[in-house]
Amino acid sequence: MYSKAGYFDQAEQILADLLASLPTSTQPHHIDPTVFSIVMTGYNLHRQPDKTLITFDRIQCPDAISYLLAFQACALLKNLQKGKELAKKLEKLNIDLGKNFKLQTALFDMYGKCDDVPNAETIFEMIENPTIVHYNSLLKVYNNNKMYDKAFELYYKLKQNQKNLMSDQITFSCILYSVAKIAHSDRCQDILNDLNSSKIHLDQHPILQISLIHALGKCGDIITAQNVFDQITQERTTGIYNALMKGYIYAQTPLIALSIFDKIPKPDTISYLIAINACAQISMLRRARILYEQILSNFPSYKEDIRIMNALIDMFGKCADVNVAQQLFNMIEYKDIISYNALINAYGLNGYGLKALNIYNSLLMNSTLIPDEKTFSIILNACSHSLLVNEAEQIFDSIPTKSRNVFIYATMIDGLCRASKINPAENLLVQFEQTNRKYPPMYITLLTAYARAGNINKVIEIRDFIQEHFSTDFHYISSATILLANTYAFLDNMNEAKRLRTILTETNKLSGISKLPGISWTETNDGQIHEFIAHDKRHERTEDIYEELKYISDKLSKDGHKSDRRWITSDHNCSELADPLNTHSERLALAYQLLLRRTIPSNEPIQITKNLRICGDCHEIFKRITRIYTGLIILIRDRTRYHKFQQGKCSCNDFF
Repeated sequence: MYSKAGYFDQAEQILADLLASLPTSTQPHHIDPTVFSIVMTGYNLHRQPDKTLITFDRIQCPDAISYLLAFQACALLKNLQKGKELAKKLEKLNIDLGKNFKLQTALFDMYGKCDDVPNAETIFEMIENPTIVHYNSLLKVYNNNKMYDKAFELYYKLKQNQKNLMSDQITFSCILYSVAKIAHSDRCQDILNDLNSSKIHLDQHPILQISLIHALGKCGDIITAQNVFDQITQERTTGIYNALMKGYIYAQTPLIALSIFDKIPKPDTISYLIAINACAQISMLRRARILYEQILSNFPSYKEDIRIMNALIDMFGKCADVNVAQQLFNMIEYKDIISYNALINAYGLNGYGLKALNIYNSLLMNSTLIPDEKTFSIILNACSHSLLVNEAEQIFDSIPTKSRNVFIYATMIDGLCRASKINPAENLLVQFEQTNRKYPPMYITLLTAYARAGNINKVIEIRDFIQEHFSTDFHYISSATILLANTYAFLDNMNEAKRLRTILTETNKLSGISKLPGISWTETNDGQIHEFIAHDKRHERTEDIYEELKYISDKLSKDGHKSDRRWITSDHNCSELADPLNTHSERLALAYQLLLRRTIPSNEPIQITKNLRICGDCHEIFKRITRIYTGLIILIRDRTRYHKFQQGKCSCNDFF
């Protein structure tokens, strides 16, 4: 009674009095283990498992219940070593584990919570009629250990046993977690069908709602995710809003994610983190500042949450305000490696390679932190985009060989190629492949370098190599073919370029492959963020925007610019549009901004964010426009860096 109620002093005193009252010859091995088990039960119930194990060690002849409680304590502590010791002792007793369902379950649960997969599987197979609780526990074990294929095998095994056993809400939450991790859309649809066929009422299970919306979002089915959200009749939890926001982030529609954030009755830390991520994705400084003001007003303790601080550093870095990013970094009392990584990336992204190096060197002076693999990739990338190739090589050489992962090698190869050091890049690739599998992006990087150099023979050779060795990676084959077509175009072999683009378009149609659309965002003075896709005609002022585009094109033509059709990436564009390059998403965004300035002049820089890399023709016309329009500054953040166009030049020095 005292033990279960949490009055441990009284319970321990009664146990001590009992031991003291017995003759010396009977202490303590003749005492009924049940006496100890009562106290152990109380300890486990009130989350004091360490005391459970201390009490267990006082029992001379523990019984099955004593072991069960001890295994429960090991599970709570995640103390696998102690659990294994107890399992060995248990083997010496005449307890038939196969017939003791509760003890089996406790042992299985202990191995599961300690992530000992082999032993958990062994005990699971011993259980004659495992319950849904056992299946769910093993699913969690597989998820914890990133063994998602095994999770699916177990789930399908459970489905075959549906006559005797039904999946519950925990089962579906677990397997949806697995689906989300691998972003497998077909499996997600299968599980959604199973869930719809079950007797589970989704409205009654907020955790399951979150799992389902999250999985659908990760698998690219944001429409169904939104439908699930809309059909919830009970009051939606903050977690449900968060899951839908994440889905729109994955779908590269951060504006919708931010609109959902504005509707959350009580946003939590995760809500703010997702909103910060959305602002970082669109990289509009005015919107980022508004969100920061909201955090200052509604989340006064934000400085104490390093996750929020690190995310803010990342956001302001991606919004081209490295000064605020630095200030936030300075405000953190106990910085972690993510803090340093965020600031190094902020400087690197904005072309401040030397400042990124300074932060990196200050990290090396910090005795409590060690650079991780992401740090190395970020600083190498920062050096690469600032033409600091010698510094990059020195850093790469300083990285222990065992710490050089595929991304570090890929970043270094990219840096060498950007500096036109193609032979050293190829040598590094050969070195990498001595101990690692071939990595397609490295070959795309080499191919790009040779394409820039106009070396058609090497471009053909590498493209054919990619087709042969990465035959199932259609994305890389497509990228390589586009680069080959562009190289032919640069060499004025337009017929071969068109032939390749036509083949690629047809192949993509047959394979069901869709190219990621170019999306650009820009913010106007009224705080509205406008989204454009390539060749877009959705905007309410489409007619005016296209008139402005024509006006800009006329100015460019008078300035001597001719559209460089070598940057056209598909035959589909050529056949339907007179000049497909002229309606790239970033040009539509620029035209809209210049249109607005006809009525409301402004000296503020025009800020545009694009989800893909800016093409060479767009890069050239933005330089020309800032020379034609006196005083105009254009900031464009593309997939790899910031470009500041001013007086006919770009901050990247045409190195992009």
